[in-house]
Amino acid sequence: MKKINTISVIILMLIMLLYSVSIIISCSKPDKLKGDIEYNELEKLEIIDEAEDSIITIIDKDKLKKINEYISNFEFDIPPNTYTKTWTYILILYRHNGSELVITFRGDNLCVINKRLYSISNYQDGFIKSFYD
Repeated sequence: MKKINTISVIILMLIMLLYSVSIIISCSKPDKLKGDIEYNELEKLEIIDEAEDSIITIIDKDKLKKINEYISNFEFDIPPNTYTKTWTYILILYRHNGSELVITFRGDNLCVINKRLYSISNYQDGFIKSFYD
């Protein structure tokens, strides 16, 4: 039971992180990105955990709002052109306009958004950072 709770907490942190990555793509600074979007643009979040062969779906508007509030200060850098290809999570974001965005995430501060690699450089209270350490 404790393992399930720990996994749930980790997955929620992952959702928050990846949601912020998806919403910063339109940022005007390509070398430093910052998330800033209204949570109500997002209709549903799905996380596919390839290691556990499981899918978690979030559609609750209150949770989406909390996720947006939590991740609003995350910053991302475009990392060097070197990375491994052992991905652990895939996040699919469904928007109200019918579009979807697929993000591939790896637990060592890397993620791919629309086939472009990013790294996470700023965290709130070190909470997400501790997940990667």
